[in-house]
Amino acid sequence: MIKLHYAEGKNLGEDITELNLKNMKELKDFLKGIQAKDDGNTVYLFTSNHSFDPEDEFNEYSRELYVESDPLIFSMLIQNNLDYSDCTLFLQEYASFEDAYKVALDMRELNYLCYDKNSSDGIY
Repeated sequence: MIKLHYAEGKNLGEDITELNLKNMKELKDFLKGIQAKDDGNTVYLFTSNHSFDPEDEFNEYSRELYVESDPLIFSMLIQNNLDYSDCTLFLQEYASFEDAYKVALDMRELNYLCYDKNSSDGIY
């Protein structure tokens, strides 16, 4: 079973849909639907729990995080890299890279590499 949390649309206040997909074929079919409806003005953020590492306290070094505007490239990354059977996936849509990268940065905030240590803004 693949559990997919899908935040469709660019309104961040909308509910996130949870889909239960039986296998990789259903995931591939879902991703084809994303490609078909793409308006050319959407940025996608994708992550999963596929690479969970119990030795890594924050699971930061092996967790994948993709930000992509082309759904074909995005789909190829997902379909060709890993078998996501028995995983939880997160797919979110944004109106800009700025919005998507803000969320991606928040997802990585616990990692010591998240912020520039030489930055003058005082965040470490």
